[in-house]
Amino acid sequence: ELVIDPHDSSLPVPRFTLCADLWVDPKGRLHLFHDQTMGGYYRSERYFLNQCTTSDSRRGVWHAVCENPDAETLVWSKPERIKVSHAPHGPTLLRDGSLFQIGREFRHEDVQGSNGVDYTVIRAEKSFDHGKTWQVLCEDIPDTDGENGVPHMFHEPNAVELADGTLVGMVRYHGAKGANATDGNGYLRETVSKDGGKTWTPMAATPMLGLPPHLFTLPDGKLVCVYGRRN
Repeated sequence: ELVIDPHDSSLPVPRFTLCADLWVDPKGRLHLFHDQTMGGYYRSERYFLNQCTTSDSRRGVWHAVCENPDAETLVWSKPERIKVSHAPHGPTLLRDGSLFQIGREFRHEDVQGSNGVDYTVIRAEKSFDHGKTWQVLCEDIPDTDGENGVPHMFHEPNAVELADGTLVGMVRYHGAKGANATDGNGYLRETVSKDGGKTWTPMAATPMLGLPPHLFTLPDGKLVCVYGRRN
């Protein structure tokens, strides 16, 4: 049992954590990744935006390691902030032993008379040292027809490697009328890379309406996408 308690009464703004993900590396060590920010996402969105924008440097991803997850009492390393974008389902282990993910970041633009706006950026990243450091393969996976020209459109991406090395990514898309719209705006967006994550096809609409996506492959090679329906 593990509880992550980010609260600190000495801070001027509440601290908030979410989207923890566990992963066991080839050496049997248990890794924990989680997102943390000043403010809060769900409890008070208005308060969060007024006190700390989503592009604020106080938001980031943290990483801790348990060397012996089979022990009666788990001992974790001191959590360290790592330079990687947010991916709620965590990284995928590739056949070459590296970790890979597509994650979400924000591009902030100042707007006179307001706190500015944050546009989402979906990028591809890879780690060769079990998540300690990350290399950006693609800075900004392209959208389709300017869909990313509206703030906060793409979220909660996930990717998986197919048997032939192809990388397939799926992304939550809010659209102009919300994530659960039935006019085509709430459908998951798909993107594909044939060169190990360096370049990607534009994120395109799929027939799947819902969020968030989670991809995995079956032993027979079939690709499965699990997602929620909230409308």
